[in-house]
Amino acid sequence: KAEPGEVTVTASSPSLESAALTVQAVAAPVPAGISCLLENAPSPIAEDIPVRKIALTNCGANHLDAAHPQTTVTAKILPENATYRTLSFRARTLDGVDSNSVKIETQGNTAVLTAVGDGAFRLCCACSNDKDHPEIISELEFDVSGLGQATFDAYKLVSGINNTSCTSEAKLSFQGGVYITSNQRTRVLFEQIDFGEYGSDEIHIPIFSFEDSLPVEVWLGDSEAGGECLLRAQYQAKSWYNHYQENVFTLPRRIKGVQTISIVVEPTIKMSLQGFSFTKLEKAFGKVEALENNRITGDQFQLGSDSITDIGNNVTLEFEHMDFGESGCASVTICGHSPIAQNIIHVRFYGEDGTEVKEIAEFAHSEAYEEQTFPIHGFKGKGKVNFIFMPGSKFDFRWFRFNR
Repeated sequence: KAEPGEVTVTASSPSLESAALTVQAVAAPVPAGISCLLENAPSPIAEDIPVRKIALTNCGANHLDAAHPQTTVTAKILPENATYRTLSFRARTLDGVDSNSVKIETQGNTAVLTAVGDGAFRLCCACSNDKDHPEIISELEFDVSGLGQATFDAYKLVSGINNTSCTSEAKLSFQGGVYITSNQRTRVLFEQIDFGEYGSDEIHIPIFSFEDSLPVEVWLGDSEAGGECLLRAQYQAKSWYNHYQENVFTLPRRIKGVQTISIVVEPTIKMSLQGFSFTKLEKAFGKVEALENNRITGDQFQLGSDSITDIGNNVTLEFEHMDFGESGCASVTICGHSPIAQNIIHVRFYGEDGTEVKEIAEFAHSEAYEEQTFPIHGFKGKGKVNFIFMPGSKFDFRWFRFNR
C-alpha cells in the first residue's frame, strides 16, 4: 500500500517447482498523491492440476486424398496426472471457421479424420480446464486434394468467408464474416449448399451494419447468371457496433438438394455479412407432397404437375427419413380427391428398430380436393412410411401431414 519496501511475488502449482520474484516498492512523490483503493487478498488454494499441454500425434499422413482419405490422431494429456481429462476436437480453416473438408469421429482421446472435400485445415484439440472457454489448444495442419469441393450443411452457419465469389471486394471480418464497403450492388455467391431431400424455406441472415435498414435479396443460383430471385426484403435491426443481428425470412417454397445461393445487398456504407443458415424442418411433421415420394410402385397411377392421380390397383408410395421422435404423432391429414364413395388407404410405419405399425385411413367421397384427418397411433422414432392402395381404389393424392 503506502509503505515503500520489498514486495515478493511467489508462483506455485502442484507438481511444479515454485518460483519467486522480489521487486522494490518506492515512496510515491509528494504532493502527487497516492491511490490505494485496491490490495491483494488471499484466494482459495486450488489443489487441482490443470492440463498444461496436449501432445498430438498423427498416425498417418497430413495430406489426404482419394487414395488415402483417412488418418488417426491421438492426444496425450500432460502432465499425465492432470485433474481434467475432457478434450474436444475441431477442424478449422485457415480463416478460422469450421472446415467442411473433413469429418471427425472421436473416441476418448483419439480422433479419426475422414476427408470429404478439398481444402486446408487445422485440427484443433482443446481442453478448458473446467473453464467456460478453451484454455489449452494444440493443433496439426492438414490439406485435402483430389476429392472436389465438399458440400456445406445448409442447417449450420455457412460463413461469409466461405463464399465462392463476390462481385465487390469482400475482406475477412470478425467471426468468419465478410466486410463489404462497396458503393455498388454486391452479390456474394455460395456453392454446394446441401439442403437434403426435404429442404427448407426459412433463411437466417446475420448482418452487422451502421445502417438500421438495408435491402437484401436471396437468389437460387447465381444472380449474375440466370438465377431465380426468391426474396426481396428489407433487413432491419438497430445498429449495434460489432454485433451480428439476425433477420429471418420465409421463401416462397422449400429449397431441396445441393444448390447455389446468392445473397445480394444494395450499395451501403459499411456492413459485415456473417453468412446464412436455414431452419431445419421436420419432414415427419411438415407438409409433404405426394410427388416427393422416394419411390412409387403399382399397376395404375398418373404423375401430374402437383399430385398423383388415378391411383388404382396395388399402388404403394414410400417416404423415407421420417422421424416422429419419442412422443410420436396423433393423426395424419391427407389432401386428396376420392371420386368413389370411399378409398381405404393403408398407412404403415416401418421403424429402423424393426417395428411395424399398421393403420387405416378411410377417405370419404369428395367433389374436389379436400383435407381429411385420421387418427394415427404408434408411429414413433425413425423409419419410413408407406401409403398403400388396394384393389378397387380410385384416388387423387396431393399431399399429407402428420400431426402431433
